[in-house]
Amino acid sequence: MSEIIPLISFIWFLYFFKNNRCNSFLTSLIFFSFFIFATNYSHFGLDIPIFRYLHRLIGVFTCIFVVIFVLRNKNSFLKDQVPLLIILLFFSILLSYIGNDLDVKNYLHYLRNYIFISGIVLYLYLNIDNNDKLEEVFKLIASITLILSVCLIIEKLFSNSFFSKASLFYPNSNYLAYALLPGFAICFFL
Repeated sequence: MSEIIPLISFIWFLYFFKNNRCNSFLTSLIFFSFFIFATNYSHFGLDIPIFRYLHRLIGVFTCIFVVIFVLRNKNSFLKDQVPLLIILLFFSILLSYIGNDLDVKNYLHYLRNYIFISGIVLYLYLNIDNNDKLEEVFKLIASITLILSVCLIIEKLFSNSFFSKASLFYPNSNYLAYALLPGFAICFFL
């Protein structure tokens, strides 16, 4: 069942986007990708985790859009506090390598992750600029949480042991809890 959740969810996502057009497609896709693609290692018989690579590709496109925005708006971009804080933290991460006995492979892995996550944060910061867009993102997160919760209930109903840990397509049940928590919190306030 876990292999079809992303496909069903993506069909629903397209329907959601068709009816809610405050945010760009990429902005909505970032949140969808976090919940559905990020930790999904389904590969449908191939040797590559398709959804993980799709998640990474979305991150690359997002960073490309941020670079284009920065190149177009050099003067106003550096006057904002959020990009300056992200740049300052980036330099502190770079400087943390000096004088420390760090594993280069792990250091570069986390540095790369920071660059992509910062690019995504900047993209969202620049694109979610009013309450209507923010409310639409909250609706998207709440509805993805609802879909995952229904799928979780279905998985538990058809499993042999109802009291075992649930995971859906997440490699760890803690990741499932981490994914569902923001949606449950948002549902209280919508």
